[in-house]
Amino acid sequence: MDYNSLLSEINKGEISPCYLFVGEEEALKRDVLYKIKNRGFSLFIYDQKKDIWDILQEGLFEKRIVFIPDFSLISQKTKDFIIKYLNNPSLSIVLVISCKKIEDQSLTKAVVVRFPKLSKEALKRWIIDRFRENKKTINPSIAHFLIETIGNDIEILSSEIEKICLFCMDKYIIEENDIAPVVSLRFNKDIFELMDLVGNRKKKAVALCNLLLLSGISPTHILYMLIQRMRQIFSIKEGIKENIQEWQYKRLSEQAGLFSYNELGYVFSSLQDAEFKLKSYSQRSHPHILFSLIMRLVKSS
Repeated sequence: MDYNSLLSEINKGEISPCYLFVGEEEALKRDVLYKIKNRGFSLFIYDQKKDIWDILQEGLFEKRIVFIPDFSLISQKTKDFIIKYLNNPSLSIVLVISCKKIEDQSLTKAVVVRFPKLSKEALKRWIIDRFRENKKTINPSIAHFLIETIGNDIEILSSEIEKICLFCMDKYIIEENDIAPVVSLRFNKDIFELMDLVGNRKKKAVALCNLLLLSGISPTHILYMLIQRMRQIFSIKEGIKENIQEWQYKRLSEQAGLFSYNELGYVFSSLQDAEFKLKSYSQRSHPHILFSLIMRLVKSS
């Protein structure tokens, strides 16, 4: 079973006594927990300070979710008890066991729900659904913008979506110009700082790029911003001021002076090469592609 199938069952009131949540998307697991909780259950998160048998016994007198956050970290005695419990679970308790991968096939007596990392398309659908839950409508381009700007961390995305919905409280249809003022300023601040470091040919741009990637900003968004910045620098060098704000002009003029025409030809060739590689190579190689690109852009002739 997957996340969406489980949500469908919960919405129908069909809740099983035991679940095994398998995979990496911890935020989605917690999302499901709270949806079950909203059906009239209390939630107990097992922290090994109390015997699991006592916790399950207490749950006989109320509708309770008992959540084990990581099966691999509990004692063998507790593991053995849980596996035995799965043969005859209480109907007033929902036992939810979470793990990255199934280490004992006996656990599959519970309903197995898979939580793999969401693909980009699945993440777009999740964003659209999250807005719909808040009685808001967006088009797919907004979901794409949020992923490219913020990254694929579901918890951060969820926080930003909540802020957008509060900001647009009186609107049913949310448009792109409603989003920009709300999305966390730190994403824009850091990305523009990176653009200035590259424009000024500073090698510490690589370190900031690494921090941005670790914070969840996508490589394709960073590349898009680099292309935009280098186009601005080329325009300034050509004496073209269209689409460049007054407050940007002095800074961009200084940066344009650091690149010769020959170097800009090399820069655009490097950007094109990086764009091809990001589309063609595995995601694991994307950070290295960006680091190599930035090193080429900041290298003095």
